[in-house]
Amino acid sequence: MNIDNSKLPKDYFDMVKEALNEEKSEKTSNLKRKRSKKSPSKTPNVKPITAPLIKRRSTRIKNKNTLTSNHTPVVIINSDDDSQDPNQTHFRNNLTHNTTVDIKDKEEQVSSGEEDSDESFGSDNFEDVLLGDANDNGESSVDNINITLDKSFPVDQRDKSKKQRNLNLVQKEERQFRLGFHQMHLLTLLSHGYQRNKWLNNKKLQTKLNNIIPNSVFDLLHPEKDEEMPLRSTRKLLDGLTKCIKIWDKYYEVVDSNTTGRIKTYGLYMRPWDKISFGLDGACDIQHCRFSFNETDFVQKLTKFRKGNRDLGAQGFVAMLRAVGVNARLVMSLQPPDFTNLKKISATQEKGKQEENSHSSTNTDKQNEKIFEDNLLAFQPGIDNSSTIKFPFKNNFASKMSTIDDILAELNESEKFPIFWCEVWNKFNKTWITVDPINFKIIEQHRFNSNGKSKLEPITKKQQKYNMLRYVIGFDRKLGCKDITPRYTTQFFAKVFKKRCTRIPELETWYTKSIKYLNHLAGRTPIKIDKYEEQYLDNKLSLEGIPDSLQDFQGHPKFVLETNIGQDEALKPGCSNCGFFRLKNKNKSIKVYLRDDLLKLRSPRGWFMEGRTLKKGAKYSKVVHKKSFTTREIEDERLYSIDQTELYVPPLASSNGEIQTNSYGNIDVYKPTMIPLNCVLIEHGLATKAARFLNIPFAGAVTSFTFEKGRTVKPSITGIVVLRDYKEAVCEMIDGISYSQEREEYEEKQLEELDHWLSFLRKIQIRNRLNRHHGIVDQDSEEDIKQISDAESEEGEMVGGFIPENLSDHESVMDVTEEDRVTPNTNSSDQELNEYVAFLNELNDE
Repeated sequence: MNIDNSKLPKDYFDMVKEALNEEKSEKTSNLKRKRSKKSPSKTPNVKPITAPLIKRRSTRIKNKNTLTSNHTPVVIINSDDDSQDPNQTHFRNNLTHNTTVDIKDKEEQVSSGEEDSDESFGSDNFEDVLLGDANDNGESSVDNINITLDKSFPVDQRDKSKKQRNLNLVQKEERQFRLGFHQMHLLTLLSHGYQRNKWLNNKKLQTKLNNIIPNSVFDLLHPEKDEEMPLRSTRKLLDGLTKCIKIWDKYYEVVDSNTTGRIKTYGLYMRPWDKISFGLDGACDIQHCRFSFNETDFVQKLTKFRKGNRDLGAQGFVAMLRAVGVNARLVMSLQPPDFTNLKKISATQEKGKQEENSHSSTNTDKQNEKIFEDNLLAFQPGIDNSSTIKFPFKNNFASKMSTIDDILAELNESEKFPIFWCEVWNKFNKTWITVDPINFKIIEQHRFNSNGKSKLEPITKKQQKYNMLRYVIGFDRKLGCKDITPRYTTQFFAKVFKKRCTRIPELETWYTKSIKYLNHLAGRTPIKIDKYEEQYLDNKLSLEGIPDSLQDFQGHPKFVLETNIGQDEALKPGCSNCGFFRLKNKNKSIKVYLRDDLLKLRSPRGWFMEGRTLKKGAKYSKVVHKKSFTTREIEDERLYSIDQTELYVPPLASSNGEIQTNSYGNIDVYKPTMIPLNCVLIEHGLATKAARFLNIPFAGAVTSFTFEKGRTVKPSITGIVVLRDYKEAVCEMIDGISYSQEREEYEEKQLEELDHWLSFLRKIQIRNRLNRHHGIVDQDSEEDIKQISDAESEEGEMVGGFIPENLSDHESVMDVTEEDRVTPNTNSSDQELNEYVAFLNELNDE
C-alpha cells in the first residue's frame, strides 16, 4: 500500500525524527562517559598520532621526554579492532605523585544495556578521552581494554653521560704514553734548569755584572747583624733588593714576543696535548730551535745586547746578585704536560676527516700549512717580523689564524706569572726571601708559622692553562737543587699533589732519585740551610687546612670524608673526627677524619697473601657483600684489620727433606717470611729439572697468580723450595744443565754452519765445471749482457727468441769476433777449488 508522503502532516515527521534520535542515543549510551561540569576551555586538547597499531589490546601511559617538556606523563590509547581508526590520541595528564601504578581490567562484554561507572577508574582525569569510533549502526567496536599507568622519574641521563665521558677519555696505552712523556719532559726541564744555573757562575759574566751595583747598594745587601733588633738588618737587606730590582730594570730590556710579531711559541710554558700531537707549534718549535745556544751566547745576551725575554732577565738578575756575594738561587717552575688530562684529542680526528673528505682543496691546504710553518720559523724574538710574515692563499686559512689569536690571549694570562724568579737567603731569621724582578717586581717574605698565599701562584683556569704550579725547583750557587713547591702554594695536598707524578709511590722514588743524582753530579752535600728549610716546609704542610670542595677530598693524602671511607677501610677504635664539611645549600655536615686514622682491612685470604694469619679469637671489623670471581654470586665476606693478625710461621721440613705442601702439592711463598726456616727458595727455570735429576724431595713454589680470560686463575710457579742442605747441589746441577744446553746449541749451530759451507763449495764446483766447458765470463761481460737484456725488455724486441724485422740481411745474430770469444782458464779455478777443500778439511779436523 502506497502512502503519499505529501499528504502527511509535518507533525508526523517531527515525531519520527525524535523517535529515531532516542533509539540511537540508547544504543550508544553504554560507550559514553559522563562529562564533568568543567568548561570546555579547560579540557585538554586531543591530538591524533599517526602510528601503527599495537597488536596487544593495551593502553600505556609513559613518561617520554620527546613528547613532554615538563616531565608530565602522556596517555596513549591503542586498540587493534579492525573497525577502529588507526590514528591514536593522547593528552597530558597532570599527575603529582612519583609512583608507578598498573591497572588491568578484566575482560568484560560491553552490551547496549550496561553503563560504565567512573568509580571503576577512580579518577576524573580520564574524561573526554575517545576510546574508539562508532560503527555505522551506532555500536562501538571496542572489546577489551588494558590500561597501564606508569608515572616514574624522568629518564636518568647519568648512565648516558657516564658512557659519553668514558668515550671521551683516552685508552690505557695513551695514558701510559702521556705519563711517560710527562716524566721525560720533567727530566729535560730539570736538566735545562741545572745547565742555566751552572752558566750563572760564569766568571766573565759576574765580573761585568759586578760593576753595575754601586757601593751604597752593596752595603745594604750585606748589613751587619743588629743585636738589639735583628729586624733592622732584615729591613736593610730588603731595601737593597728593592734598589737592585730598579737597577736591573734600567739595565736589562724585556722584549715581549707578543709586541714584536703576530706568531709566537710557547717557550717553557705548558703545552696542551692537542697542541703537541696536532703539530700546531710542537714540530715547528723544534725546527725553530735548530740553532745552538751555548754559554758564550748566554753571556753576550746579558752583557752586550742586554735585552731578551723574561726568563733570560730573571736568570741575569740572579747572576748579578751572585756577583756581589749574595747567596741567591735560581727558582724554576717546571711545566711538563698535564698527564692527568685524559681527554681525547678531537682536533686531530677532525683534521683527519677533513683530509679524507676534501680532496679538491688538498694542494691549497698544503700551501697554507707551508706558509704557517714559515711564519713560525721566520719569527725571531726582539726583531721586527712584519716583512717576513706571509699570508695564506684563501680565506679558509683564517680558522687557523683565529686559533693563534685565542692562543695568544690565553698565553697573555699565563705569562703574567713567571717561570723563573729569584730567592735570597736571609741569615738573620733563617728563611728564604722571594724576589720577582721581571713580572710583578715584588719581594715576598715567608713566615715560619703561617700558610700565607703567594702572588706567584696561578689560581684561575685561564692562568693555569699554560702555567700550572706543580714542580718548583730551587738551584743554588753550589749547583745543588731542591724541591720547594709547598712554599708557593696553600693547598698542596688538595690541588697540587694530584697533578704531580709523585702521587704514585714508584714515581715518587724515581723523582727523588733524579734530584739526588743532580746533587751528586755537582758534588753537593747537605748543609745547615737545608735543615732549616726542611723544617719550614714540613711546618707549612702541617698547617694546611680542610679542603673547601668535595672534589678536593678525592685522593687527599691527609683528610678523608666519612662518606668516602671504602669498603676495605675502617676507623681506628677511639679516634675522633678532626672537623666537619658542610654541604652547600643543605643543612647537612659530613665528618672529616685524618687518613692516618684509617685501617686497611683484608679478608683472611688477603692477609695470607701478605704472609699473615688471623689470631685465635680474632673479631672481624666489617662484613661486606662481594661477588665471587668464578661464580659471580654475591657472598658475605668478613674483613679484619692488621691488629687481628700475626706473622705466618710455616712448618719446618723434616730431616729427610720432606716439605709440607698444600692440597695441590705446592707450597705458598708470597712473601720471604713464608719460606720454612730450614729451607731455601731457588727461582730458576731449570730448578725443577735439577731436583728431579738429583732425586731429592722438593716442592713447587707458588709466588703469585695470573688472571686469564674466562674467569680462570692460574698459579705462577717460579721456583722450588728444598732443604737448605741441598742448596749447593741443586745450584751446581743447574749450572751443569745450563752448560750442557749451551754446548748442544753451539754444536747445532756449528753443524748448521758446516752445511752452509758444503752448499757453498758445491756451488763453486758447479761454477768451475761450467767455466771449464764453456769458458769464463768476465764481470764486464756480465754487465753488458745485463744492460742488453734490460734494454730489450724495455723496447719489447727479441722477445721469445725471434729475430727482429729491422735487422739487415748482411748482419747475423751469431756473428762473434775473435775479441768477443771467451777462452777457458782452468788453472785459476782449480787453484781456488783446492784452497776451499783444504779449508774444509781443517774445519773437520777441529
